Amino acid sequence: MVADDITGALDSGVQLSKAGVDTVVLTDSSLLPSEQESQAVVIVEETRHITPERAKERIQYTAQMARDLGYPIIYKKVDSALRGNIGAELDGMLDVFPEETVYFAPAFPDANRVDVDGVHYIDGVPVACSPFGKDPFSAVKSSIVEEILCQNGLSHPVRRVPAGEGRIHTDCGTVLFFEAENNGELDRIGDFAADNGVRLLAGCAGFARVIPKMLETKTSSGIYMENIFSQIAVLSGSLNEKTFSQIEAAERAGFYVKWIPEDMIRGKMDVSGVTRFVKDAFRCASDASIIFSPRYRDTANVIDERERRETADNFGRLALAIWEATEGSPVIRMFVGGDTLMSSLRELGISRLKPSCELSPGVVLSNVGTDEWIITKSGGLGDDRVFINVREFCTGRSRR
Repeated sequence: MVADDITGALDSGVQLSKAGVDTVVLTDSSLLPSEQESQAVVIVEETRHITPERAKERIQYTAQMARDLGYPIIYKKVDSALRGNIGAELDGMLDVFPEETVYFAPAFPDANRVDVDGVHYIDGVPVACSPFGKDPFSAVKSSIVEEILCQNGLSHPVRRVPAGEGRIHTDCGTVLFFEAENNGELDRIGDFAADNGVRLLAGCAGFARVIPKMLETKTSSGIYMENIFSQIAVLSGSLNEKTFSQIEAAERAGFYVKWIPEDMIRGKMDVSGVTRFVKDAFRCASDASIIFSPRYRDTANVIDERERRETADNFGRLALAIWEATEGSPVIRMFVGGDTLMSSLRELGISRLKPSCELSPGVVLSNVGTDEWIITKSGGLGDDRVFINVREFCTGRSRR
């Protein structure tokens, strides 16, 4: 599996691990082992914010490695809001596998993301009219899936397959875009793929659910968290309106929210100042769970690529300060947003993750070392109780 960002890699990878497929998520394709050490490997290529040409090159490189190593199925994980260079990425796959057809099903019904009459809907709204149409880094300008693919680098033919269509023609070098409104339709598409010996699949966490049925592998006993934590410490870099609604709900439920000042997010970060900021926040929070987040109005206009990377790096430094402040204490760390998580992992020196279970759509518990766990969430996923539910799980209230 090849993902364009780390939170997506985890929320799709966990679809395999929770079905008993031994799965590892690697933060770089250079870490791909020469032999298959796990039943499934998820590579994070970070192609969402680069040019279509560079995205295509990266996918070609990784797809060729996967082909040389003999992986039976290549799954291109895409953003469930269809942000990024999806067309160029599918192009890159077909360049390496010209004899294949890509089965592309971007629906994620469990997160209210479906495809009807060629249009991608989120919570009943065409994606371009949703908050993702205003994304400061990667706004979605069209809601028509075929247009999105072609605008973002697809040169191979694409054909729409309405839900329920009985006869599927698997033309070589073609992308088949399958519509779906529920998991049963996604399972049906997976059965078509298995029956036709299709090796190239693409979609988000919704369609990833079909992969375990297609793999002839022994089930893994998995790795599970038995720890009970007294607090969660959340670092959120998401600018999605839904995330801020979730933070407000958490604050009403007793979370301590520490707003990150703008001068700490942008520009060169004073490391000693960050350490004091984090320690002061935990002192004020006392025994309450805590959320570190920028204010929406402070950062919603950040669109420059250099600023995006600089901001993400600063969140990584914040993550290190939070990690050090909670070392050895019964606190579990949670990260919200792909850029924030990736920068945090780099700063913490973590390159391998084992997704364990899905607490809710897009919210994943992963092992990152001996008895070390983190929780991750894609910015735009989850209902208003998401942080409250995570707290209940981690403190053992919902596991009794």
